[in-house]
Amino acid sequence: MKIILASQGFTTDEIKSEVSLIVGKNAKEINIAIINESAYMIDKNKSKRWLINELYSTLYERRS
Repeated sequence: MKIILASQGFTTDEIKSEVSLIVGKNAKEINIAIINESAYMIDKNKSKRWLINELYSTLYERRS
């Protein structure tokens, strides 16, 4: 198991490529977990839609 901290998420091709090199697997073969502590600390009255969008884009890009 390898743990990689990506505070900006997997938002660029460079990050995705480097993760594949570090892990030693193709991106489609890598299992990931997203632990987003920052969502907990955000004002309860503010939308957390950005979190849903980030999770969706991460999942969608892995499948394509």
